[in-house]
Amino acid sequence: TQPTCPVREHVSFRVSSPYRKDAPDSEGLLEDRELPDVLTVSQQYLRVGYMGFCFFLLFMSYDTAQTFLTTLFPTAGYISMFLIYAGFALSSVIAGPLTAYLTPVRWIFLSALTYAFFVGAMNFDSMPLLLYAAFQLGLLAGTLWLNEGMYVVLTAQAGKAPVGKLTSIFLSLFTFSMAVGSAVVIMITSLGMSDNSVILVLSILGAVACVLMLFIPAPPARRRASILSNTTGFRATIISMAGVVKRVPAFLYLYAVQQGWSQNISFAILPTLVSSDLDQISAVFIAYSLFGALCGLGWGILFDRFGYRTILILHLVSGALSFAIIISLTETSAGWWWYLLAGAACGACDQGSQALTSIVITDQLDDIAEVALSVYRVVYAICFAIGSLLSLYLPYYAIATGGVVVLIIAATTFLRFLVLHPDVRFRRAKAAVP
Repeated sequence: TQPTCPVREHVSFRVSSPYRKDAPDSEGLLEDRELPDVLTVSQQYLRVGYMGFCFFLLFMSYDTAQTFLTTLFPTAGYISMFLIYAGFALSSVIAGPLTAYLTPVRWIFLSALTYAFFVGAMNFDSMPLLLYAAFQLGLLAGTLWLNEGMYVVLTAQAGKAPVGKLTSIFLSLFTFSMAVGSAVVIMITSLGMSDNSVILVLSILGAVACVLMLFIPAPPARRRASILSNTTGFRATIISMAGVVKRVPAFLYLYAVQQGWSQNISFAILPTLVSSDLDQISAVFIAYSLFGALCGLGWGILFDRFGYRTILILHLVSGALSFAIIISLTETSAGWWWYLLAGAACGACDQGSQALTSIVITDQLDDIAEVALSVYRVVYAICFAIGSLLSLYLPYYAIATGGVVVLIIAATTFLRFLVLHPDVRFRRAKAAVP
């Protein structure tokens, strides 16, 4: 939970930040101090809402374009996804140390440029350009999301608005970006415009998002400096990640593998099975986005009410259903409703994986949650990258069958963990009782 403002902080300097002029060069402690409120609640909501709108435009461009990648670029598309997520695995390690060198707003802007550049590269029939754009996107993807979260926290600490509400404002805008982007594509194609025109419009949207990001208000300087001063170096980051590897339960690693594998199927394989028409692919991903958003909310509610086992079983069912539909799809025999069901099931499975792992990390690994999430993201990104590369050489039903096997093993391992730890759902609640 967030402390009530004014915030009382005890700051430890671990590196010398070039952004903070009064930071010492050696490790030391800054005395406790009161940080008064500097933003009204409405100002906090407006700032996070404006950033959320910028992310909405950016990912309306990128996420929508990504669903067409393997359809428009049958070979380069899979390699691009491999490079994006291989770069993201590396980015998850280096993003933390890099935050000391620029403000969160500047990192958000620079990272967003790589997304817009990638969508722009899809306008050209140049495989080297597309692959370069993919790798540089992956390298800065981690800094985008790390600094987005940092911006929300800094804004929450500058006033009385709770961080949960600020996060919900951001997510409510971000979550539906793919659905709106896919609807825009359907509207454009209904006017008789070509595939190139669709990508051009998405590129313009990405560029507009980057320009608007230049006007995101900077968070309060004193809090920004204190947060930046806590940034660890590359060596310390790797040591801290290695230190939590043994504490992360085995089933979380398996779910990281499953999530990477499943999202590769959703974004790389499913579009190629649907159609070569962008409007039909967009319709499937509207179902993916909307049903995924609905289930994303439902997983948390079900966990609060029934605990882990309910969401574990429902995620297993949705995952098995999505993989079974993918395996059964053929370009000639499947009806249109079957493709829409595939999109909805994949959305439920992908959101279920994300919700399930986030709940476990925040509920059971709260003292090492930040580092555990970094470790999880590295494993997830590596598996997504490997899945994209294998999708070039293996039939789609073999990839989907592998997903079923990983899902069953992950669910079985998690269920065994729950059987061996029957009180795990309530451990933190009991520990809090005096």
